[in-house]
Amino acid sequence: MPLRFTIRDLLWLTVVVALAMGWWRDHRALVRRDDPVAETYFLKNTDPNDIRQTVRSVFSNTPSLEIAIDARQNAVVILARPSQQVTIRDLVEQLDMPFTGPGTRIIRLNSGVAPVDVKAEAALLQVLGDAERKLPRTNANKPKGLQLE
Repeated sequence: MPLRFTIRDLLWLTVVVALAMGWWRDHRALVRRDDPVAETYFLKNTDPNDIRQTVRSVFSNTPSLEIAIDARQNAVVILARPSQQVTIRDLVEQLDMPFTGPGTRIIRLNSGVAPVDVKAEAALLQVLGDAERKLPRTNANKPKGLQLE
């Protein structure tokens, strides 16, 4: 007995294949969305080893993060997920700022808590306290958000 296909059977087969192909493409797009991406950061003012150490400490619980240094171009190549690359890009931009004078650069981390050195904080408060005592008492030169006694 020969197999007979009608137009309706062919239409259903076309619909099923189209739905399966659409699902497969969406599934592949979702799976690939979080695949690691390599990005190169060219540095102007900072040593690549410092960037590597800082990024590794911020993403210490991420085993898939890979960092390579290109010393000839003063660059860092970082392999990470796209969601992590956004944070890494912001961190590298903040770390690669020129050092303009004596003291310490302040780096804001939006996605983590930076460790606080108690001795450094006490020294800073001492310096700010000495500076505040030398300035005349006005509201204009009082440091905002800092309460000194």
